[in-house]
Amino acid sequence: MLESSFFLGFISRVVFGLIFLSSGTLKLRDRKWPMAAELLRVPRLVIPIVAPIEIIVGAFLVVGFQSTLFIWAGLVSLTVFSAVLIKALRLPKSERPVCACFGGLAVKPIGVWSLLRNGAFMLCAIGALIF
Repeated sequence: MLESSFFLGFISRVVFGLIFLSSGTLKLRDRKWPMAAELLRVPRLVIPIVAPIEIIVGAFLVVGFQSTLFIWAGLVSLTVFSAVLIKALRLPKSERPVCACFGGLAVKPIGVWSLLRNGAFMLCAIGALIF
């Protein structure tokens, strides 16, 4: 039982870390991401640090350094990201920007699916904390 619990926690932590690593890396590779972030009304001073922070959080989660701290950092980040998405969801559908949460991979405007995806990521983090 203890081994399976440890394994679930390990897998949850690594998957959560890989989500952050990929999100941050894809943002850095996408020249349009800063413009997409501006359309989401992310403050200009914050835009350049989002992707590097995601990469740092993801890297520490994958290697397992200070895991609990970085799981919480990821959860807080996802909560802030979700608040930004909720604010954008209040716009008429025709005015909603593309999320660009994973750089240029996003092609559809923000929708409820964006929040559900973040909720699933949060469940992964909670699994890493519990197990």
